[in-house]
Amino acid sequence: MEDHDADAPKHLIHGRHPCSSCPFRVDGDGWFDPDTLDHSVGDNLRSGYYAHRCHKTLHGKKENICVGFLRFLAHNGQQNTLVEMGVLAGIIDPKTLSNDVPIHTSWDDVLNAHEARMLNDPDDSIASTVPPQGQTP
Repeated sequence: MEDHDADAPKHLIHGRHPCSSCPFRVDGDGWFDPDTLDHSVGDNLRSGYYAHRCHKTLHGKKENICVGFLRFLAHNGQQNTLVEMGVLAGIIDPKTLSNDVPIHTSWDDVLNAHEARMLNDPDDSIASTVPPQGQTP
């Protein structure tokens, strides 16, 4: 996987910006099924100790933490044990993440946006961008 931003934290995060189809972006492309999204990502948010992995790196050799997830946590002041450990270990530096992409301000906003996108364009599911298990993105 190529590194778009040399100053981004290594190993856990790829780049400084949420990708164009990041579920946390206000202006994101496509949609995830809101029920599936709430079950997977919502459970990670509510747990306070699991980090959400980027849908583009799932099942690859390097699964990265979603930049949008990190921005969402920071914006909402949510604590996350795994992320805090990464910050303390110097692996995650929130100051290197870009703030130039609008992120949803609440989990309900995320789910409502995906519901609206799904109804407006049923053929634009992001689920098709998730690599099959065992394949490197």
